[in-house]
Amino acid sequence: MLRIVFRSYGGENLKGRPAYYSKELALDSFERAYERARAELGGVDRPGQTPSHGIDVTFANDGPIDPALLRRMEALGPVVQTQGGPVGLKASYTFALNLPDRFGWPDSDVVFYLEDDYLLAEDSLVALARAVDAIPQAHYFALSHGRPEDLSDPVQAHQFGTVPWWEPGPDERVDGLQWINILGVTSTFGARIGTLREDKDIFMMCQRPFRNRFLDHETSMLYQGVVPYRGKTYFIGLPGDFVPSVRGVARAFYLLPFRALFNARARRQGARHLLYAPKPIVATHMELEGMTDPARWEAEAHAVRKWAADRKAAAEGADATAS
Repeated sequence: MLRIVFRSYGGENLKGRPAYYSKELALDSFERAYERARAELGGVDRPGQTPSHGIDVTFANDGPIDPALLRRMEALGPVVQTQGGPVGLKASYTFALNLPDRFGWPDSDVVFYLEDDYLLAEDSLVALARAVDAIPQAHYFALSHGRPEDLSDPVQAHQFGTVPWWEPGPDERVDGLQWINILGVTSTFGARIGTLREDKDIFMMCQRPFRNRFLDHETSMLYQGVVPYRGKTYFIGLPGDFVPSVRGVARAFYLLPFRALFNARARRQGARHLLYAPKPIVATHMELEGMTDPARWEAEAHAVRKWAADRKAAAEGADATAS
């Protein structure tokens, strides 16, 4: 069973966004992909199902949500709320990570955490479910993100946060779509629930250094058994992490004991719990910084809006006929 956890925050931030961005568009794009997946995979949880045989959604909200969006969420699946929210980035993330245990979801299921500012291709969730079944060595999944075409290129290493000693797992092809092992992902990701439970201490460890953020890239490295720091990177961190300044030096010294702990945990990992993503990507973070192929995603946004408008017109027509 594929369990989607759609994470929403009632407010907004100051990130640079494309002109078409809205939380309504993000929910529209999810609902379109979810509708497609239910049609192809089924939506009823039956004993003995494998992940490709069903899909459901739970909405995890932090803080008050726009009433119109909330009504739509309630029509699609259960809605759970952080207590006293908004509780902030780290607490809401932990709240979501604990949902598989709260609901007693079995180890054999897959959970996918989706944030409320992502734009999905229509076939994205179908592709995810197919990959879950077809790539047994993949324990974690992304719908976006990638890796360098040339792992030795320092510019690409900076872009993707890769390290020279990382060796990716083999590429796979599922229903014509290539899936590649990547080194890191943000907090929109999927996991086999049994694996997530095994690695829970990694997710908690990577929240410790900072008050208002967590180290998502390092999280991904640790559960894949990749030692994050060697040589000078013990001090300067991963590509792009160190800023030469008094504050940057103080920050680097502060992080040294945490980096030693991260390295030790990566070495203890044993089995590599690999993270795979499709190439080309089937979702994008609606944030201008880091967005690739913006023309493609602008066209996708227009397609989502047309889908939503057509559905609304059909519903209004049905209501008029019934009355």
